[in-house]
Amino acid sequence: MAWTLIKMGGDGEIFGHAHREYMIDSEDDMQSPPEQSEVAAPGSIAATADLTILYRKDTSGNWQKVGGDA
Repeated sequence: MAWTLIKMGGDGEIFGHAHREYMIDSEDDMQSPPEQSEVAAPGSIAATADLTILYRKDTSGNWQKVGGDA
């Protein structure tokens, strides 16, 4: 189980430096996000490398499953 930060936003990103993109190993990782993910802006994503699991952070600050296997 692991979260890996693969991209941190910057100039040109809607939410600036708060935009984050993470790679996760499995859906089980969503049960224990790292503390740094709390500052991730809405629209940030967490996905497996093969994109079978995809989550996006909503405007309420919650990670919502939006893609991948159902």
